[in-house]
Amino acid sequence: MKPKISSKLTGLIALIFLNIPACFAHDSWQEHGRDIMAVLGLKNNPILFNTVSDDSWIKFISSDMIDATEFHKKLDSEYEGLHLAISNNHRLLFHWAFNAKPWNKHLEDYLDRYCKKYGKDPIVTKNEIRRKITNEQGRRNKLIMKKTSDVFDFKGERELANIFSAIAYNLHILGDYMSDNRVLEGLEDFNNLVGQIVITFRNLDNIKSRELIKGITKINHMNIDVKYKADKLMAYLKDTVPEFIKSAKGGQLKRRLESKGYVFIK
Repeated sequence: MKPKISSKLTGLIALIFLNIPACFAHDSWQEHGRDIMAVLGLKNNPILFNTVSDDSWIKFISSDMIDATEFHKKLDSEYEGLHLAISNNHRLLFHWAFNAKPWNKHLEDYLDRYCKKYGKDPIVTKNEIRRKITNEQGRRNKLIMKKTSDVFDFKGERELANIFSAIAYNLHILGDYMSDNRVLEGLEDFNNLVGQIVITFRNLDNIKSRELIKGITKINHMNIDVKYKADKLMAYLKDTVPEFIKSAKGGQLKRRLESKGYVFIK
């Protein structure tokens, strides 16, 4: 005879399973990849995004360049007790906007506490670490730009390579702000992130981006929790950016992407 399960326990189990996706929704590069592809309005392509590919454009940016912790571990080995590689601290590095200064107040405060605990000179230590991080971010940005240039055939067109690199990079950071995430420490200041997103779209097409930017600004001015603001902004970008990209530069960009074999969803 099977034991009976109380209705309260059944309800509790159901509640737990219903909330599992919400707890872990942005814990992988694949989830960020789905966001990025939806905002670009492009169908999945193994060169750009494939959930099992180890060599896709999005996996390279989102996983290898943003979330990987090899550099964190290198700093940890050089500075005893730094612990940047642990899960709750990994966003202290490389979670700023693509074209932003590679530093943030969260990291500054963390290093101040670290120096106090270990008796280190905060000015000397922070300057050393800042220099190493700045050099590493510069190296990564060059790699991201090269990868972007290669997959979209933007060779010799640095501005376009920068724009598409920034779109992917900044959407990852926006995804980390969304309500299915619990740890926000280390992320680029939200207003700064939105500002960088606006600049990127304006650089792509100053005229066609105006209505798009109005909508972004309206959402950013909402008096709501930043997590839900990020939810609304991501949904808005998915709804509007594909048409913007298709019309940008008089449709020239759309034709170029299609000539490379990339297919728009709508």
